[in-house]
Amino acid sequence: MGRMTSQDLPRRFALHRHEDATGVSGVGLIAYGTVYPTGRTTLAWCCGEISSVSVYDSPEQVIQIHGHGGATDLVWIDSPPFTVT
Repeated sequence: MGRMTSQDLPRRFALHRHEDATGVSGVGLIAYGTVYPTGRTTLAWCCGEISSVSVYDSPEQVIQIHGHGGATDLVWIDSPPFTVT
């Protein structure tokens, strides 16, 4: 097996909403997500009664759909990719 880098591992993030225009998800931490090395992205809602998990093509697509025009930030939990020696 070759040397593993953090680029081989999923990277986690949280969605933080500053303003809830729809009144559905609320404000603050609303979802957790994971970006896989292929770019494919999962999003798991953690607010209120919403408990679905969805798959997107990229984290940019998540913000495009759920960002509400800048009212929501994607906050990285894990550091950017690095090489593990």
